[in-house]
Amino acid sequence: MSLPSISPAFDDGMGTKSIDGINATFLRVIADHAAGYPMDDSVQWTHLTRAEIAELLQQNEGITVKVTVVDQLLGKHQCRRRQV
Repeated sequence: MSLPSISPAFDDGMGTKSIDGINATFLRVIADHAAGYPMDDSVQWTHLTRAEIAELLQQNEGITVKVTVVDQLLGKHQCRRRQV
């Protein structure tokens, strides 16, 4: 499966790299765990922690990222952690 090349980047300890299709993959991984914010359509909530999202990316998609990359993705897609 070929996805378009889109950043953000991750650091593997040997330098910064970009991951092809990370944005689409991220959105696919959190789709079942996200809900919209009723006051602002552009904002989404998720109950997953940054570590849980990184783990799901690894388990479901075979992409290993650090939580700092998850932070970048959450910010880019205006998705926030829902704290209950």
